[in-house]
Amino acid sequence: MNRALANNVSIHLKNSKASEKGSMLWKCEPLKIRFLYFEDCMSHDEALRRLNECIRAEGIDSEIEIVKVETAGEAERLHFTGSPTILVNGRDIDPPLDSHYALTCRAYRLEDGRISPLPSEAMIRKALRKAKEA
Repeated sequence: MNRALANNVSIHLKNSKASEKGSMLWKCEPLKIRFLYFEDCMSHDEALRRLNECIRAEGIDSEIEIVKVETAGEAERLHFTGSPTILVNGRDIDPPLDSHYALTCRAYRLEDGRISPLPSEAMIRKALRKAKEA
């Protein structure tokens, strides 16, 4: 895993409904971003690079918690459905249809119907935007 890719990157802006001389004040709440991976799946470095790129493009400033899943017990405890898994505020960016937890590689169904070992940038950005708006 390339640790250089795990930059401090998330700001969640919420309108505090307070105003000072007619302008709105904003309260910042960081997004909680977790990146879970299984070392035997080769797509995790590219997925982490893509996640960092999307975070920067969305203007988010937060840390990514990187979790290396090494045992079947950890996979079960973390509800790990495969590598890579990206959670934003506890929600999977592409919730799986089943809840089989295991040390395995993950497949994502892209917007055009193709299957990929990586989530698309659009998928990641959509999840980040949804979390920022919540």
